[in-house]
Amino acid sequence: MENAILIGGIGFDHIYSTPRATFGLIQLYDGVPSIPAIIGLLAISEAIILAQKTRASGQEKLHGEYNDSLSETRDGIVTTLKNWITLIRSALIGYFVGIVPGAGASIGSFVSYQQALNLDPENRDSYGKGNPRGIIASEAANNGLCAGSIIPMIKDALKETPLSLLASCWSPLAKWKDNKDKDHGGHLLKEHYPDHAEYMAKFVEGYRALGLPVVAMTIQNEPAATQTWESCLYSPEEEAEMALLLKKRLPDTKIYIWDHNRDIMLDRVNGSLSVPNAKEAIYGVAYHWYDGDKNAEIAKVKEAYPDLHILFTEGCVELLNLNKDDPSSAIGTFENGRRYAENYIRDLNYGSEGFLDWNLLLDMNGGPNRVGNYCEAPILTDGESLHPTYSYYFIKHLSSFLRPGAKVMEVEAPEGILAVAGKNQEGSLALVLLNLKEGRNLSLSIGAWKGKIPLGKNEIVSIELEGVDLW
Repeated sequence: MENAILIGGIGFDHIYSTPRATFGLIQLYDGVPSIPAIIGLLAISEAIILAQKTRASGQEKLHGEYNDSLSETRDGIVTTLKNWITLIRSALIGYFVGIVPGAGASIGSFVSYQQALNLDPENRDSYGKGNPRGIIASEAANNGLCAGSIIPMIKDALKETPLSLLASCWSPLAKWKDNKDKDHGGHLLKEHYPDHAEYMAKFVEGYRALGLPVVAMTIQNEPAATQTWESCLYSPEEEAEMALLLKKRLPDTKIYIWDHNRDIMLDRVNGSLSVPNAKEAIYGVAYHWYDGDKNAEIAKVKEAYPDLHILFTEGCVELLNLNKDDPSSAIGTFENGRRYAENYIRDLNYGSEGFLDWNLLLDMNGGPNRVGNYCEAPILTDGESLHPTYSYYFIKHLSSFLRPGAKVMEVEAPEGILAVAGKNQEGSLALVLLNLKEGRNLSLSIGAWKGKIPLGKNEIVSIELEGVDLW
């Protein structure tokens, strides 16, 4: 009883507006959800029993024994096929749960597991103790969820505008890693490089079979970072080794390396491209912006490898970095939007070819996020309506005027003005200007065309001209 009262007291006091037993963790401000707390308390006794067995036998391991022998793999396939009704039913449950807005993988897995339990009353006691039907039910629903949520959303988007998709792996299967964990870094075991390459290739081919144009992929998201979420560590040479395997398996797919911050991008590229034949397999280098102001590193890569394609594949405003005590107060500010414009304009001029934002849509708190790593999205929702942020409008200035295929041109701009220009494929000229200083009247000269525009402090202006002689 005392433990329940203690857990229930964690969180933000709604009467006195003070945090209680949060230990400085923003994630505890909303308190401890009852269901995870109950599950955790039930697991403590089992953990103690397991620890006692481990000490007694000296043979069992906390992470379990992973045996990838052919016979066990065959037995697993046979067991799954024998329970094909459970497999199909659970996959359909996951699919329809995925269609429901706001529902996630956990709901689909719980519903499917409970359904399997209800339909197998004779074996109820074996559920939760390794009954294969329970395992098949929850996992099939989890996998079926994607077909009911993500895939239909992408197909709807393709009806509105042409899209090219880039896939990014965050972790190999846990059993193929040295730490036996999809989270917390670890390394892909050398003997499983071919297995992982085949796994990723099957993913790409599966999406393509559904009409989803996956044209590019990265080897690994943030391969130099050990994260509390899905992560895996690769050296530059190991990335090149994986790129060679993937290129052989998916010869028509554009393979990007790195997929991490700009600050050490050149060192990573040097290491990967030093591997024999890697240049033929690696199409480009992907990068993120969580490094402050290291935009100029892009120019160094472009100068060293002019034929290498450079693509921004992740960036967001990390709210906890702006205000750890009250992250929601840092969301939707003008400064967040300006950060997008500054980075996009500088990076384009240094040699970047395009930008993928990290989140399309989040709730009003910058979530959900299973590890509390809240961030801003260009569009937020309260569940009933959409709320564009300044980031949305700053991005729109560039994406609406500098359209896919635009050729970036050199611009001479006065101090305090960030400018990027590009010639669109249909022949028009687009110019985006961001004024970082006091308001002014700016004179423009583009080929034979001349003009003046007023530009206020922190104002962004986009111009598109047609029929102008640019050369």
